[in-house]
Amino acid sequence: EITEYEIVSINDERPAVGLLSGGQGSFRLDGDDPVALVGVPDELAAQLGARIWVTGPETPEGRRVQSYGVIRPAS
Repeated sequence: EITEYEIVSINDERPAVGLLSGGQGSFRLDGDDPVALVGVPDELAAQLGARIWVTGPETPEGRRVQSYGVIRPAS
């Protein structure tokens, strides 16, 4: 039984991890350290409520999505 995990690096970058929330062009990752997301592709936007990881550069508006993965789909 797995009770905890930590993703430390994806492509030599520390990812942001959390639940995808928001919609209509305003997305964020809710978790220990909430993160605003920008440049969310349609495929990812369709995953509201899923636990995901995201990598990409920080911008004044938030983290620009460069790559992502679904850890656990929305229930």
